[in-house]
Amino acid sequence: MFRLAASTLYRDTLEKNMKKIILGVVLLAAFSLSSGAIASMKYECWTYIDGKPDKMTYVTADNKSEAQSLAEEKFENLGRKWDYIKCH
Repeated sequence: MFRLAASTLYRDTLEKNMKKIILGVVLLAAFSLSSGAIASMKYECWTYIDGKPDKMTYVTADNKSEAQSLAEEKFENLGRKWDYIKCH
């Protein structure tokens, strides 16, 4: 009789702990998937004319090449001319 009660108690405790573990894993996965924008950074981008810095803007991007593309688009919309753009 005692053995049966102990195994039932153990099983109930195990089930409760497994539910907590599964809930924790689900919440961790949901948080990890929802925080994708954390990788974005703010870049300072400069246009250069004849090797000298000319105009500057800030863009937010996931990487340097994306920042350069965004800066080019921004400067094009403003009607600016440049030889090249550097972002850092």
